[in-house]
Amino acid sequence: MPDKIDAFESIFKSADKLSMVYDHIDVRSVLLVTDRNAAVSDQIRESAQRFLSVIEREKPSWETIGDESYQTVDDLIGLVKKHGPDLIVTYRHLHETHRRPRMSLGVFLDELTQATTIPVLVLPTDEDGHLLDLPPSTTSVMVVTDHLTGDNELVDYGARFTVAKGTLVLVHIEDDATFETYLAEFEKIPDLETDLVRNLLRERLLKAPSEYVQSCIEVLRKAGLTIRVESKVAFGHRINDYEQLLNEHSVELLIFHTREDTELAMGGMAYLMTARFTKTPLLLL
Repeated sequence: MPDKIDAFESIFKSADKLSMVYDHIDVRSVLLVTDRNAAVSDQIRESAQRFLSVIEREKPSWETIGDESYQTVDDLIGLVKKHGPDLIVTYRHLHETHRRPRMSLGVFLDELTQATTIPVLVLPTDEDGHLLDLPPSTTSVMVVTDHLTGDNELVDYGARFTVAKGTLVLVHIEDDATFETYLAEFEKIPDLETDLVRNLLRERLLKAPSEYVQSCIEVLRKAGLTIRVESKVAFGHRINDYEQLLNEHSVELLIFHTREDTELAMGGMAYLMTARFTKTPLLLL
C-alpha cells in the first residue's frame, strides 16, 4: 500500500515548478466599436478613456468604428484587422434591436472574440442592454482561471490594467464537483486508502498555483510595480465563488480567457462568465 501512494505522489512531484516571467503590455492604439452615431460614440469614448486612466497616461491613439461603418460580421472583422489595434472597446449585442445581455454577447461580439487575438474590453450593461456608468478607474482588478500556473499573459494584463497602488486579485478555483467525480473512481481501486488520496490530491492540486502566485508577487515587486497582489487558491464552485469575490473586492475589471487553441468557439466556463457578469467591465483575452 505505501508503495502505491509513494508512486502516486511522485507523479505530482515530478512536475517542474513554474515561476512568472513578466512582460510589460503596451497599449498604443485602441479601437472603439459601437452601433451608435458619432455624437453618442464620442460620449462612450470619453467615458472609456476616464475608466482606462491606467493606459491613458501613455496617450494611446483612439479610433472609432460607428453605426455606418459596417453591416455584417465580416465587415466588422475586416475593419478591425485593417486597424490592427492593441485593444478593442465595445459592448454586447451590437446591431441587435432586442438586447438580451444575460443570454449571450451577441453575434458580432461573439465572432469578434474568436476571429482575432486582440483583447476586447466589454463595457457593462443593464438587463435591457443599456450601457451602465463605468467605475472611476481600475483600482481593483481580478484575474480568474482554472489553470493559473504559468499563465503569464493573464497576469501581465492584470498587472497592466491595475492602477498604481491598486489591487490585483489572482484567482484559481479547482472545481470541487469534478474533484469528487475523480475521487469516486479512486474509491473503486482495491486497497487504496481513499482519505489519504483525497488529502494528497487536494494538497498537490493547490500547491503549484499557490507557489506561482508567490512568484508573481515577487516578480511584479522587482519590476517596480506599486500594486498590491492578493490571491484566492481553493476548491469550490467556480461561478458562485467568482461572484462572491467580485463583491468582496469591489472589482472594477474582470479578466479571463475566452479562447482555447483546441476550440473553435468560446469555452463553456468563459461563456457562463460573460453571461453572468454583465454589470462588471470584462477584459476578454
